Amino acid sequence: MSLNLMTKLRQLIKNAVVSLITDDTTKHPETQVDYNGITTEALRFGPYGLSSNPPLGSYAMLLSPQAREGVGIALIDMGHERFKELKEGEVQIGNYLTRASIKFDEQGNIVMVLPEGGNLTVEAPSGDATVNITGNSTTNVDGDVVLSATGNVNLTTEANLQANVTGNVVLQAGGSVSLSAASLDITGNVNITGAVNVTGDVVAIGHSLATHTHVHGVGPSVTAPPT
Repeated sequence: MSLNLMTKLRQLIKNAVVSLITDDTTKHPETQVDYNGITTEALRFGPYGLSSNPPLGSYAMLLSPQAREGVGIALIDMGHERFKELKEGEVQIGNYLTRASIKFDEQGNIVMVLPEGGNLTVEAPSGDATVNITGNSTTNVDGDVVLSATGNVNLTTEANLQANVTGNVVLQAGGSVSLSAASLDITGNVNITGAVNVTGDVVAIGHSLATHTHVHGVGPSVTAPPT
Protein backbone atom coordinates (compact mmCIF):
# COMPACT_ATOMS: atom_id res chain seq x y z
CA MET A 1 0.00 0.00 0.00
CA SER A 2 1.49 3.37 -0.99
CA LEU A 3 2.52 5.94 1.59
CA ASN A 4 0.11 8.49 0.08
CA LEU A 5 -2.82 6.09 0.53
CA MET A 6 -1.85 5.34 4.11
CA THR A 7 -1.70 9.07 4.86
CA LYS A 8 -5.18 9.60 3.41
CA LEU A 9 -6.60 6.72 5.44
CA ARG A 10 -5.17 8.23 8.64
CA GLN A 11 -6.74 11.56 7.75
CA LEU A 12 -10.21 10.07 7.37
CA ILE A 13 -10.91 9.71 11.12
CA LYS A 14 -9.18 11.65 13.89
CA ASN A 15 -9.67 12.13 17.61
CA ALA A 16 -10.28 15.78 18.52
CA VAL A 17 -11.38 18.00 21.40
CA VAL A 18 -13.79 20.95 21.36
CA SER A 19 -11.59 24.02 21.94
CA LEU A 20 -14.01 26.94 21.47
CA ILE A 21 -17.73 27.52 21.97
CA THR A 22 -18.76 28.94 18.62
CA ASP A 23 -21.78 31.02 17.61
CA ASP A 24 -24.85 28.78 17.61
CA THR A 25 -26.96 31.15 15.48
CA THR A 26 -25.42 30.10 12.17
CA LYS A 27 -27.43 28.19 9.59
CA HIS A 28 -25.38 25.03 10.12
CA PRO A 29 -23.99 24.05 13.53
CA GLU A 30 -20.23 24.49 13.60
CA THR A 31 -17.67 23.68 16.27
CA GLN A 32 -13.99 24.51 16.64
CA VAL A 33 -11.91 21.46 17.49
CA ASP A 34 -8.21 20.74 18.05
CA TYR A 35 -6.30 17.64 17.03
CA ASN A 36 -2.59 16.96 16.82
CA GLY A 37 -1.87 20.65 17.48
CA ILE A 38 -4.14 21.71 14.61
CA THR A 39 -7.25 23.89 15.06
CA THR A 40 -10.09 23.65 12.58
CA GLU A 41 -13.79 24.29 12.17
CA ALA A 42 -16.07 21.29 11.70
CA LEU A 43 -19.74 20.76 11.00
CA ARG A 44 -21.42 19.28 14.05
CA PHE A 45 -23.66 16.31 13.32
CA GLY A 46 -26.16 14.66 15.66
CA PRO A 47 -29.39 12.65 15.65
CA TYR A 48 -32.44 14.22 14.00
CA GLY A 49 -34.46 16.39 16.40
CA LEU A 50 -31.69 16.70 18.97
CA SER A 51 -29.90 20.05 19.13
CA SER A 52 -26.98 20.76 21.46
CA ASN A 53 -23.99 23.03 21.96
CA PRO A 54 -21.23 20.82 23.43
CA PRO A 55 -19.06 22.44 26.14
CA LEU A 56 -15.32 22.90 26.06
CA GLY A 57 -13.34 19.71 26.40
CA SER A 58 -15.95 17.49 24.77
CA TYR A 59 -14.55 14.60 22.79
CA ALA A 60 -15.05 14.66 19.03
CA MET A 61 -14.66 12.07 16.33
CA LEU A 62 -13.56 14.15 13.36
CA LEU A 63 -14.40 12.74 9.95
CA SER A 64 -12.67 14.24 6.91
CA PRO A 65 -14.57 13.53 3.65
CA GLN A 66 -12.21 12.53 0.85
CA ALA A 67 -9.40 12.77 3.44
CA ARG A 68 -9.14 16.53 2.91
CA GLU A 69 -7.60 18.55 5.73
CA GLY A 70 -9.68 21.52 6.83
CA VAL A 71 -12.95 19.82 5.87
CA GLY A 72 -14.43 18.05 8.84
CA ILE A 73 -17.59 16.56 10.26
CA ALA A 74 -17.59 16.18 14.04
CA LEU A 75 -19.48 13.62 16.11
CA ILE A 76 -19.24 14.93 19.68
CA ASP A 77 -19.92 13.51 23.12
CA MET A 78 -18.69 13.68 26.72
CA GLY A 79 -18.69 9.99 27.53
CA HIS A 80 -17.06 10.47 30.92
CA GLU A 81 -19.87 12.84 31.98
CA ARG A 82 -22.70 10.74 30.56
CA PHE A 83 -25.72 9.63 32.61
CA LYS A 84 -24.58 6.29 34.01
CA GLU A 85 -26.18 3.15 35.45
CA LEU A 86 -28.81 2.91 32.72
CA LYS A 87 -30.57 -0.42 32.43
CA GLU A 88 -31.29 -2.25 29.20
CA GLY A 89 -33.39 -0.14 26.85
CA GLU A 90 -33.29 3.00 29.01
CA VAL A 91 -32.66 6.42 27.48
CA GLN A 92 -31.65 9.58 29.33
CA ILE A 93 -31.08 12.92 27.66
CA GLY A 94 -30.08 16.20 29.26
CA ASN A 95 -27.38 18.69 30.13
CA TYR A 96 -24.20 17.01 31.33
CA LEU A 97 -23.07 20.20 33.09
CA THR A 98 -26.21 21.01 35.10
CA ARG A 99 -27.47 17.38 35.22
CA ALA A 100 -30.99 18.44 34.23
CA SER A 101 -32.42 15.50 32.32
CA ILE A 102 -35.37 13.45 31.14
CA LYS A 103 -35.16 9.70 31.59
CA PHE A 104 -37.23 7.03 29.89
CA ASP A 105 -36.81 4.09 32.25
CA GLU A 106 -37.28 0.36 31.85
CA GLN A 107 -40.72 0.48 33.53
CA GLY A 108 -42.12 2.81 30.88
CA ASN A 109 -41.96 5.82 33.19
CA ILE A 110 -40.74 9.29 32.22
CA VAL A 111 -38.64 10.85 34.97
CA MET A 112 -37.72 14.53 34.78
CA VAL A 113 -34.81 15.60 36.97
CA LEU A 114 -33.99 19.26 37.74
CA PRO A 115 -30.94 20.42 39.67
CA GLU A 116 -31.35 22.51 42.81
CA GLY A 117 -32.57 25.96 41.78
CA GLY A 118 -33.68 24.74 38.35
CA ASN A 119 -37.04 25.82 36.92
CA LEU A 120 -39.56 24.01 34.76
CA THR A 121 -41.29 26.07 32.07
CA VAL A 122 -43.91 24.87 29.58
CA GLU A 123 -44.72 27.30 26.78
CA ALA A 124 -47.70 27.11 24.43
CA PRO A 125 -47.97 30.69 23.07
CA SER A 126 -50.92 30.07 20.78
CA GLY A 127 -51.95 26.49 21.42
CA ASP A 128 -53.56 24.36 24.10
CA ALA A 129 -52.04 22.15 26.78
CA THR A 130 -53.92 18.94 27.53
CA VAL A 131 -53.07 16.31 30.13
CA ASN A 132 -55.13 13.11 30.16
CA ILE A 133 -54.61 10.82 33.16
CA THR A 134 -56.63 7.68 33.85
CA GLY A 135 -54.91 7.06 37.19
CA ASN A 136 -54.09 9.34 40.09
CA SER A 137 -52.25 12.66 39.91
CA THR A 138 -50.19 13.92 42.84
CA THR A 139 -48.41 17.26 43.07
CA ASN A 140 -46.18 18.01 46.05
CA VAL A 141 -44.97 21.61 46.37
CA ASP A 142 -42.80 22.97 49.19
CA GLY A 143 -43.27 26.58 48.07
CA ASP A 144 -46.11 28.60 46.62
CA VAL A 145 -48.50 27.65 43.82
CA VAL A 146 -49.76 30.45 41.57
CA LEU A 147 -52.44 29.90 38.94
CA SER A 148 -53.00 32.84 36.59
CA ALA A 149 -55.44 32.89 33.70
CA THR A 150 -56.74 35.68 31.46
CA GLY A 151 -59.74 33.51 30.59
CA ASN A 152 -61.97 31.18 32.57
CA VAL A 153 -60.83 28.45 34.94
CA ASN A 154 -63.07 25.39 35.11
CA LEU A 155 -62.61 22.58 37.62
CA THR A 156 -64.86 19.57 37.08
CA THR A 157 -64.94 16.32 39.02
CA GLU A 158 -67.35 13.39 38.99
CA ALA A 159 -66.30 12.43 42.52
CA ASN A 160 -65.39 14.39 45.64
CA LEU A 161 -63.22 17.50 45.89
CA GLN A 162 -61.26 17.95 49.09
CA ALA A 163 -58.87 20.73 50.03
CA ASN A 164 -56.83 20.47 53.24
CA VAL A 165 -55.23 23.76 54.32
CA THR A 166 -53.27 24.29 57.53
CA GLY A 167 -52.99 28.04 56.95
CA ASN A 168 -55.41 30.67 55.66
CA VAL A 169 -57.54 30.66 52.53
CA VAL A 170 -58.15 34.00 50.81
CA LEU A 171 -60.55 34.33 47.91
CA GLN A 172 -60.62 37.67 46.13
CA ALA A 173 -62.85 38.49 43.17
CA GLY A 174 -63.32 41.70 41.23
CA GLY A 175 -66.85 40.55 40.46
CA SER A 176 -69.27 38.27 42.27
CA VAL A 177 -68.71 34.81 43.72
CA SER A 178 -71.44 32.21 43.20
CA LEU A 179 -71.61 28.97 45.18
CA SER A 180 -74.26 26.40 44.29
CA ALA A 181 -74.76 23.24 46.34
CA ALA A 182 -77.56 21.05 47.71
CA SER A 183 -76.39 22.00 51.19
CA LEU A 184 -73.49 23.87 52.76
CA ASP A 185 -71.96 22.96 56.13
CA ILE A 186 -69.61 25.37 57.91
CA THR A 187 -67.86 24.53 61.17
CA GLY A 188 -66.55 27.54 63.05
CA ASN A 189 -67.39 31.21 63.31
CA VAL A 190 -68.63 33.23 60.34
CA ASN A 191 -67.95 36.97 60.10
CA ILE A 192 -69.73 38.96 57.42
CA THR A 193 -69.13 42.62 56.58
CA GLY A 194 -72.08 43.96 54.63
CA ALA A 195 -75.72 43.06 54.15
CA VAL A 196 -77.09 39.51 54.03
CA ASN A 197 -80.04 38.74 51.75
CA VAL A 198 -81.89 35.44 52.32
CA THR A 199 -84.83 34.23 50.21
CA GLY A 200 -85.63 31.33 52.56
CA ASP A 201 -85.95 30.92 56.32
CA VAL A 202 -83.14 31.36 58.85
CA VAL A 203 -83.09 29.05 61.90
CA ALA A 204 -80.92 29.93 64.89
CA ILE A 205 -80.69 27.54 67.88
CA GLY A 206 -83.93 25.91 66.78
CA HIS A 207 -85.84 29.16 66.34
CA SER A 208 -87.21 30.13 62.95
CA LEU A 209 -86.74 33.74 61.90
CA ALA A 210 -89.84 33.47 59.72
CA THR A 211 -92.28 31.87 62.24
CA HIS A 212 -90.92 32.56 65.72
CA THR A 213 -93.00 34.45 68.34
CA HIS A 214 -92.26 36.41 71.52
CA VAL A 215 -93.96 36.51 74.91
CA HIS A 216 -95.28 40.04 75.42
CA GLY A 217 -96.67 41.93 78.39
CA VAL A 218 -97.76 40.68 81.79
CA GLY A 219 -100.59 38.53 80.49
CA PRO A 220 -98.51 37.02 79.22
CA SER A 221 -99.57 37.31 75.59
CA VAL A 222 -97.76 35.96 72.53
CA THR A 223 -96.89 38.13 69.57
CA ALA A 224 -97.70 37.19 66.04
CA PRO A 225 -94.93 35.84 63.82
CA PRO A 226 -92.88 38.37 61.84
CA THR A 227 -94.46 39.65 58.64
